[in-house]
Amino acid sequence: MLPSTRPDAPPSPWISFVTLFDREVKRYLKLAVQTIGAPFLANILFLAVFGGLLAGRPSGIAGVSYVRVLIPGLVLMGAVTSAFQNPLFSLVAMKYQNTLTDLGQYPLSVSTRFLAFSLAGTLRGILVAAMTFTAAGLFYGFEVGRPLLFWLFVAGVSFVAAAGGLAAGLHLDSFEKANLVVSLALVPALYMGGVFSVVEMSSGWLAVVARYDPLTALVGQGRRLYLGAGPHEAPVTMFLSAVLASTAVGMAVSAVASGRGMKIE
Repeated sequence: MLPSTRPDAPPSPWISFVTLFDREVKRYLKLAVQTIGAPFLANILFLAVFGGLLAGRPSGIAGVSYVRVLIPGLVLMGAVTSAFQNPLFSLVAMKYQNTLTDLGQYPLSVSTRFLAFSLAGTLRGILVAAMTFTAAGLFYGFEVGRPLLFWLFVAGVSFVAAAGGLAAGLHLDSFEKANLVVSLALVPALYMGGVFSVVEMSSGWLAVVARYDPLTALVGQGRRLYLGAGPHEAPVTMFLSAVLASTAVGMAVSAVASGRGMKIE
């Protein structure tokens, strides 16, 4: 008999990963109207309102219309918020259902848990981003300056956001706290980070906030890849973005490795 078929043989890491990843993906696909349709519709409403009312305003980038500047911002906002929320609310729900401690008893490695939750959230972010891009493209065209790099960047940002959501989900213990993090931290940081306009168009205290907003560089880089042009952020903003990304991934790995929220007290 092959070693892998023995009853006492350790489970395959690949099978463990696929099982947990499949569970997470099917969880939000069953609620697709809420988990994918709602953020997609919100982005389309933003595009209709801002694109319609402010279509004639200067974009801040020579030769580029305001709508062209708006689209990549909405694509990235949809990717980040959806990827972040997926593991966050999944883990909080498991705590309410008292099933997260059960997950901690399964023979799953740290990498399996981290990658399954993070990649499932990444996929949700990419789905919302792709739907937003497609809907906007039907009206304003599908031209992208650097398409391969742009979508790789969207995937990378979604992965970082999902890792952040995983860390938050293991640390937070209620839906109220989870909603506060999203509505009072993540969403305002995206708005101030240049989703609706390039930050160079900001002035006064808005310009100061944007300069020290770690999401500014992420939104700006995505916009440059989408347009193939655009201004670069200040070095301090790029540094803060790098710190944010590494911190999100590090906290997620640390929380999973320590079994935070998964152990029976």
